Amino acid sequence: MGGLAIRAYLRAQGDAGVAAVVTLGTPHRGTFHARFGQGPNARQMRIDSAWLRTLASGETAGRRARFTVVFSHHDNIVAPQAGQTLPDARVVAFSGIGHLSLAYHPAVHGVVEDALARASAA
Repeated sequence: MGGLAIRAYLRAQGDAGVAAVVTLGTPHRGTFHARFGQGPNARQMRIDSAWLRTLASGETAGRRARFTVVFSHHDNIVAPQAGQTLPDARVVAFSGIGHLSLAYHPAVHGVVEDALARASAA
């Protein structure tokens, strides 16, 4: 839910000082598995939740363009995988990497480094 937390932060605080955001396995449009949770965060991550709709309604294409969205076709926590994408963002898809492994995989580290270098150069 870290990627959703930064989107909520940007909604509340604005874009000043934020050049780039990289999210790993974030359920930007919700996850099927959240229907099994009972807490407020699980309800927020449900597919087509009111919270996600409100979050998306306040975003501009320019804000979303700062995002690099990394996801895996083999993520068994955030499903369906199409829900991990974000319109206007740069999207990088991997195969054969699980949800938690995204944070530790060297190829993903390369994507993060590239996104930071792009932001630094801009």
